[in-house]
Amino acid sequence: SMTLMLYLNAPKLGGETNFLDAEESLVTAVAPKPGLMLAFDHELRHEGALLKAGVKYCVRSIWVVLTG
Repeated sequence: SMTLMLYLNAPKLGGETNFLDAEESLVTAVAPKPGLMLAFDHELRHEGALLKAGVKYCVRSIWVVLTG
């Protein structure tokens, strides 16, 4: 399955989408920006970082492909 995230605004501080390795260590962080869309395998370890100031608006959808 795939996750699609569309950011609708940029919060004042925090709210990044963090991607983690198997040891739960941060590999990369993606800062929200209006119009930015992320598409990634839902099995990737990820989390939403703490929103420290402002608000965060996004649209999230999980796409599942059935075969067979």
